[in-house]
Amino acid sequence: MIGNSRPEDMDYPHSGPFGLFESRARRMLALHTQKIYESRVFIRSAPEVHLIKPPVDLGVKLLEFDGAKCQKAFDIGEAEARRFLAAEG
Repeated sequence: MIGNSRPEDMDYPHSGPFGLFESRARRMLALHTQKIYESRVFIRSAPEVHLIKPPVDLGVKLLEFDGAKCQKAFDIGEAEARRFLAAEG
């Protein structure tokens, strides 16, 4: 499971006209992703599930759909997945 939430999203600082919405939405998504992961771990069914979180801020706001920024975020996720698989070897 490759997530797009980081622990910092639980207390994301808000500013600007949509800042409060972004802060609350990031918290909700971080909690939701964690709960999905925890439910799969609790059930312990196949396949085995691992949660891979971004190692850095992805630089994309919640409602920002800039193609270049999204591509960079996907590239970061793919690199983390490759790193995880190589370590599991």
